[in-house]
Amino acid sequence: MQATKAIVLKSINFQESGKILSLLSQDLGLIQCIIKTIPEKRYDLVQASSPLFTGIFHLKKSSSEIYSCKEVSINCLNDGLKSSYFLLKSIIDFIQVILKTQIKNRPLPLLYQLISVFFHEMNKKDQKESFFSSLLLKFLRHEGLLNFDHFSENTKVSLDKLQILALSTNQSDIYNLNITIDEFKEIQTCFYSVIKSQL
Repeated sequence: MQATKAIVLKSINFQESGKILSLLSQDLGLIQCIIKTIPEKRYDLVQASSPLFTGIFHLKKSSSEIYSCKEVSINCLNDGLKSSYFLLKSIIDFIQVILKTQIKNRPLPLLYQLISVFFHEMNKKDQKESFFSSLLLKFLRHEGLLNFDHFSENTKVSLDKLQILALSTNQSDIYNLNITIDEFKEIQTCFYSVIKSQL
């Protein structure tokens, strides 16, 4: 049995009351785990089967590449990430990028740390557009795909702002940028154009 912190990226039904979860885990990277039965009284398992849930999963490797899970410790439900339809859809679209671009069953500690930190910040703070813009640019940097010239030419966001979003490790710097919804949409559109060119 192995315990690892993980974020639920995707959840699909399995038989009558089970779930198959796609997880981004701290120690194992992008994996799948199965919860064969989720009794209504098992609040931890009910919550753990919801996308964006963050917790500690106790996993056992099966003969296939899918882990089995019977115990979960709740860390954060991340309800703040579901505060608006636009934000939730943006996060779901970003999760699809992770699922399409990352190799399964390979440790991704830096990516887990990046997404975990930014989901935590977006969950509790108001300037969600600023933090999400920073997450998108930092993801491209993680993948070796960040080109400031491309973003400067295709968005109205200043180069100074783009550099702070992509490079700063100080959360206050990012929070104080006050990225508007229109600026975020431009960064988002540019982000997906870069990702699409790599798929």
